[in-house]
Amino acid sequence: MTAGDETGRTMKFKLSAKVFFSFFILTVLSVALMVVFVRFFAVRSFQAYRQQRELDRLTVLAETLAEHYRTKGGWKELSQENRAWMRLVFSSVIRHDQGRPGPEGPGPMKPPSSGPEMEDEEPPDRPSPPWPKGPGGKPPPFPNSKRDQPRFGPRFALFDEQGQYRAGFRGSLEDFQTLPIEVEGRVVGWAGYKLSKRPPNPRDQELLREQTRMFYYVGGSILLLSAVMAWLLSRQLLSPIRRLAEATKALAQRRFETRIEVGSTDELGQLAMDFNAMAQELGEYEARQRRWISDISHELRTPLSVLVGEIEALQDGVRTLDSPSLDSLRTEADRISKIVADLHDLSLIEANGLVMPKGPVRPLSVLAAALDRFKGRLEKNGLEVSLTVEPGADVTIAGGIDRLSQLFANLLENVLRYANKPGRLWIRQGLAPGWVVIDLEDSGPGVPEESLPHLFERLYRVDNSRSRSTGGSGLGMAICKTIVQGHGGTIKAENSPRGGLRIEIRLPLEPAAPSDQKP
Repeated sequence: MTAGDETGRTMKFKLSAKVFFSFFILTVLSVALMVVFVRFFAVRSFQAYRQQRELDRLTVLAETLAEHYRTKGGWKELSQENRAWMRLVFSSVIRHDQGRPGPEGPGPMKPPSSGPEMEDEEPPDRPSPPWPKGPGGKPPPFPNSKRDQPRFGPRFALFDEQGQYRAGFRGSLEDFQTLPIEVEGRVVGWAGYKLSKRPPNPRDQELLREQTRMFYYVGGSILLLSAVMAWLLSRQLLSPIRRLAEATKALAQRRFETRIEVGSTDELGQLAMDFNAMAQELGEYEARQRRWISDISHELRTPLSVLVGEIEALQDGVRTLDSPSLDSLRTEADRISKIVADLHDLSLIEANGLVMPKGPVRPLSVLAAALDRFKGRLEKNGLEVSLTVEPGADVTIAGGIDRLSQLFANLLENVLRYANKPGRLWIRQGLAPGWVVIDLEDSGPGVPEESLPHLFERLYRVDNSRSRSTGGSGLGMAICKTIVQGHGGTIKAENSPRGGLRIEIRLPLEPAAPSDQKP
C-alpha cells in the first residue's frame, strides 16, 4: 500500500467520524434538552395538579366548617381542642377523596378589607357529614402523634370573619389560599390552605422519581437508536463519495474510461453525472491532443524534409545554387512559416489571448477589400466571382476589421485550393432577424456528408480532391470558426445544390461603441 492510499484511507475515516459524531452529538443535545424540558413541565404539572387537589379539599373543608358553625354556633370548640380540629379536617378530606366533594365554590380568593359580597349562590343546607365507620361500626382510630398525622392536615387553618387565626396551621391570613365560610348568606370565617412547593409525601416524590427514570430510559433508547442511525447514515452518505474519490484517482492516472454508477437523482447523483461527463470530455480532449500533435508533426515533417533534401542536393552538387533552387527553398520555408503562424493565431484565439478590438464596421466593405486583393489569383485560376447584396443588407456591425479580413482571406484561400478550375464562386450578403448573413458557394467539388461536421476541426482534411497535395495546413477553417465565434456569430458548411461547398456565416446585428476603426 502506498503512502497516498494510506493517506486517502485516513482521510475517509476522519470524514466518517466527523459525520457520525456530528449526527450523534446533535441527537445527544436534542435528547438532553427534551428530557430537561419534559421533566420540568412534568414537575410543574404535577405540582399544579396537587395544589388543585388540595384546593378542592379546601372547598369541602369550608362546607364542613359551615356545618360545624351552624351546629356549634361558633369556633370555640375548634380553637380550644386541636384534636377536634384535626378530626374535622380528616373527615372532610376523606369525603373529598371518596368522591363526594361539595358543590363548586367561587374559587380561591382573599377577603377584602370590608365585608365581602359573594356572587355564587349559598350552598344548600345539609346535615353534618357522618364520620366514616371503621371495623365493627366504630370510627377509625384517629392519629394521636404528630408523626402519624396525615401530612395534609397541619397545612389547613381556620380564621374568623375578621381574619384572626383560630385553629390549624399557624400563620397570617395573607400567607394562605382561602375560601369563605358562609352561613345563611353571611361570611363567618375563612378556611385556608398554605400551598407547598415540594411534594407533600414520599409517595408523590416516588412518582416523580419514576417519571424521571422513565424519561431517562426513553432518552437512552433514543440515543442508542440515533447512534445506529447515524452510523448507517454516515456510511450511506460517504459511500458515493468514496467511489468518487477512487474514480478521481483513476482519472489522475489518465484512465479516462473510468465512470461512476449513478444510483440517485439527488445532489450526489448529479455530482456523479458531472464526473462522468468530465471524464468523457477529458478522454475526448486527450484523443484530440494526440491527434493534434501527430498532425502537427506530420505537417511540419513534409516541408522540412523537402527543405533538408534541397539543401543536401545543393551541398552534394546535385543541384546548382541558382534562382529556381532558391525559389524552391523559399517556397518550403514560407509553407513552414504559414503553418507556424496559423498555429500561433489559433492557440491565441482559443486561449482568449488574441486581441480582437471591435468597433463599427461594414462587413461588405471588408469582403470587397478581400476580393480586390485576391482578384488576380482568382482570375489566374479561372474562378469567376459573383457578388450579390440584398437591399438594405449593407449594414454596420460591431466587429474587428483585421479579424474579419483574415476570415474572408482564409475562405478565399480555401476556394482557390479546392474548387475546380475553371469554376465559379457565388457570394451573397443578406439579412435575417438579428443577423447579417454571408454565403460563399463554389461550383465544386462537394464534400462527403460524413466530413461536413469535422470541416472546422484543427488539421482536418477531406480525402480525395481536398487533400494535402494542394498545400493547405488544415488550420484555416478552424481559425475561421474561432473568429466568427469571437464575434458572437455562427458558421456552418453544407453541400450546395450547385454541386460545390456552401459556407454560411451569421454575424449579430448589435450596436457598437464608437471607434477609430474605418472600413
